[in-house]
Amino acid sequence: MGAAEELTIAGLGLVVFVTLVMELAKRIWPALQDQKAIAATVVVGVASAYAAYGMQWYPGFARWATPLVVGLAAAAAASGVYSWTKKRG
Repeated sequence: MGAAEELTIAGLGLVVFVTLVMELAKRIWPALQDQKAIAATVVVGVASAYAAYGMQWYPGFARWATPLVVGLAAAAAASGVYSWTKKRG
């Protein structure tokens, strides 16, 4: 994977995936704000990047991780992540 290519995880852009997961996490745990949210975002982003690379290198891991990623994205979308961000902004 070249540096100019977009990093994806199960077909989702990594930035989109991390945003969805973090918005869902902040709704589940309202105390996750400010510096705690920044630290959690860094952890989720780095873990997601490693997972994305692992899914490319190891097909067995991809078979296990893809449904998890798709399920998290579907849950976030179904829960109204986009409307949550509009209410906050």
